[in-house]
Amino acid sequence: MPLLHKRPRDGSSDHADTTSPHEVSGSLSPAVDAAVKKLQRACKELQLSSLPRVMTGREDERDEIYTALRSSIEQQSAGGPIYISGLPGAGKTSIVKEVIRMLEAQRDNGKLRNFAWVEVNGLQMPRPDVAYSVLWKALHPPKSEREGNEPQLSRINMSAARLCEILQREFHTKSSTRPMLLVLLDEMDFMLAGKNQVLYNLLEWQTSASAKLVLVGIANTMDLPERLPTKIRSRLGGHRITFPAYTRAQLENIIQHRLLQLDIFSEEAIQICAKTLAHQSGDVRQALSLCRKSAEVCLHRLTELDRTAATTNGGELYVTGQDLHDAQEAVSVSAPMSRLRACSKFECTFLVALRMEVRSNATRGVNKSGAELEAVIERFAILCKTHSFVPIPRLRGLLFICDELERSGIIKQISTRTSRYPLLELRCSHQELQDVFLTHHIGMQLIS
Repeated sequence: MPLLHKRPRDGSSDHADTTSPHEVSGSLSPAVDAAVKKLQRACKELQLSSLPRVMTGREDERDEIYTALRSSIEQQSAGGPIYISGLPGAGKTSIVKEVIRMLEAQRDNGKLRNFAWVEVNGLQMPRPDVAYSVLWKALHPPKSEREGNEPQLSRINMSAARLCEILQREFHTKSSTRPMLLVLLDEMDFMLAGKNQVLYNLLEWQTSASAKLVLVGIANTMDLPERLPTKIRSRLGGHRITFPAYTRAQLENIIQHRLLQLDIFSEEAIQICAKTLAHQSGDVRQALSLCRKSAEVCLHRLTELDRTAATTNGGELYVTGQDLHDAQEAVSVSAPMSRLRACSKFECTFLVALRMEVRSNATRGVNKSGAELEAVIERFAILCKTHSFVPIPRLRGLLFICDELERSGIIKQISTRTSRYPLLELRCSHQELQDVFLTHHIGMQLIS
């Protein structure tokens, strides 16, 4: 890939050639220092968890979701659940949350009737019935310490079955004071564990005229409604919104928007990144991941290499096409990363299940040195069923997968006295696993 020499708009690199070698001895020159600070900000901005206030490239989908939700809130009556599907990294959750922020602003300005909203994420709940306590908290947020919040706490400590009874009664009772509740069911396919009773109850409650309940389901599986049990499918309705993969032009706009005011990528570098990934999958996460790694390569080049060379090599104080190429090469030559890319379908699924369990423990504040094998296997089974990965390996096969992954240096098995099975730890970082699986034919379906 040829070196690119188109410079950022601010012209900071135009001054790089005038800096003498003596001025950078022992410290960075002003031009390099400014570039380094830009790159450091860019690395944070390009984290997948750092969402922009406004997403580009999804105007039609945004308008449809906005119109449906606003209408339901205004009428205080749900027009039926909305099911949103599309490939991973297509911006589904980001767009819905952006629309909710818009509606919240209108509500706070007195231009929209009162409503509350809550996110129920199928990946972050140890069991689907935890959703009941999440809904209760959304309907009855804790009062200030001055007023006390003991009534809310006492009910939250009730069993899931008891909370279900309370919510059932509440959603079937007319109330002029209870706000409209918008429930975002993200990763909805992971709520299908067991007898699917939780998802069925939510859909059933919404049909009540007094419920004031709006459901927005999100999943990667486009044909999920057809695969649901009949009693659930009949209540899911027909309002579906499909998010197609991003086009090259949309990817370019998204990347440019994310890098707005940072100004560290040449226009050619952005086009190369977007063009390459748009032809592969249209997954914006891959584009942002590659941009972040490229920024890290450029940052290393400016801070670790000879300072004189950094300021006299043509003014490349920004991410070039060569940095993009080097970022891709750096991943490809790493032995553990190469092993991750070569993971079989079930090895990949097992690692994603392990990552989910570790993240779930962290979210719930569970202090464990590793994830329990039994919990990982349960998530593994749900993933396989959701994505129709068959035949699902039995315990013996999963233990063999654990041994193989440990020999490869990807996981660590920790013996414990409390269980016959080991605790599991990831030896690669969550970011490394995510970066590799975003380009894995199986991993990209599972990573979120």
